[in-house]
Amino acid sequence: MIASPARRAFRAVTLPLVTLTLVVAAATPAAAQGPDRIQGPAGGTSGTAFDLRAPVGQRIGRIEIYSGAFVDGFRLLYRDRNGSPNGPTPWVGNTTGTLSTLDLGWSDYLRRVDVWTSSGFVNQVRFVTRDGVDVTYGSRRTGDVRTNFQASGANDEVVGLFGHAGALVTGLGTVRRDVLASTRSSGPNFNCTTSNGLTIQLTAVLSPEPFVPGHTPELQLTTNYRYFREPHFMIYGLSDTSFNGQPLPLSLSVIGAGGCTLNCSLDALVPLPAPDFFGRIDHPIPLPNDPNSIGREIHFQGLVLEPAANAAGLVTSPMISARIGGY
Repeated sequence: MIASPARRAFRAVTLPLVTLTLVVAAATPAAAQGPDRIQGPAGGTSGTAFDLRAPVGQRIGRIEIYSGAFVDGFRLLYRDRNGSPNGPTPWVGNTTGTLSTLDLGWSDYLRRVDVWTSSGFVNQVRFVTRDGVDVTYGSRRTGDVRTNFQASGANDEVVGLFGHAGALVTGLGTVRRDVLASTRSSGPNFNCTTSNGLTIQLTAVLSPEPFVPGHTPELQLTTNYRYFREPHFMIYGLSDTSFNGQPLPLSLSVIGAGGCTLNCSLDALVPLPAPDFFGRIDHPIPLPNDPNSIGREIHFQGLVLEPAANAAGLVTSPMISARIGGY
């Protein structure tokens, strides 16, 4: 039977899901974006070199581009995390051909740029954004060389374009930077087991990106189907280093849960629905659509109250830490 003081203690800190907004607001912002990374350029080197990249803390918000038989010229406009514009940049190339404008939403950004080149000129360019905008400018030719500048992972965006241009754009490459969206796990907790020797696991659903403002990523807590009647919870924590003056991870053997640990501070305890037949609980995390949440890290850990597991009647999962993405 679970120790009644432990049950009362966990139920006392149970908070509704809406407290995530407060948890995120209180979390410490993470470090700034990593160093810029370049890809390319593709094409020629005639004309004047250009390098247009968003300042740190900003991203591309608009691309204005002239095109027809070639990519004639373009300029960029940047936006900060509050949506305020910065720019535009000077024109690269010339302003002949047809003018087109690609506007990116506040939370959208460039993920991929494809470039078609021949005879030292950029004939066509394709832009693909995270939210699925896919547009192409210019004209292809037989024998064009296609170069794909793709993201290296979920934590990657295009923040600038560089290359050469004269009367037309002759070479084009990309400048990439961290989005900051990332997750990490504390790893399996093999010594914290249920009454039949099983562990409970916590994973994050990472597609297309796990934690960005205004989106709803998902955590999956996997236990064993025989425990579908037991209370299941998700711990939300602001810290993975200390809780109530004690260093983390904190052994729960002192309350009778030998082998189990508390890996993050217990700032909110959210009750979960019963697992399905396979023991899985899908737990959506609706992130506030707030630019101020960008760069903050929060921690999650699953908890199951199973009376027969140990003297405390509880088992814990590994911890998932998630950094909210942005720029």
